[in-house]
Amino acid sequence: MRYTFLIIEEINRGNCAQIFDDLFQLLDRNDDTGRSDYPISPDEDIQKFLLTDKKYGFAALTDEQKAPIPEEVLNGELMILPPNLHIWATMISKVNSQNWGIRIEKTEE
Repeated sequence: MRYTFLIIEEINRGNCAQIFDDLFQLLDRNDDTGRSDYPISPDEDIQKFLLTDKKYGFAALTDEQKAPIPEEVLNGELMILPPNLHIWATMISKVNSQNWGIRIEKTEE
């Protein structure tokens, strides 16, 4: 299996819930399969891209590559993260954040 990495620098400079929106729940993965436990329904634009793009979408895959992908994903009904996708993120430290004029506040629950 070929591993793919998404590297995000200084992720805490933004609001992760707002940036990732529905995609955030895809990060919750099944320990056995490595796939997302809570799939989402892609909007029409993403669905169209995945179904028709011949470079990055499902149209670019061979039958062998499509075999392990659930049918609901291949037909655009659901979206999950594949088990070979890893997301690494760095965070800006408090010292560096002061240089950039960013305030980090600690809140109590």
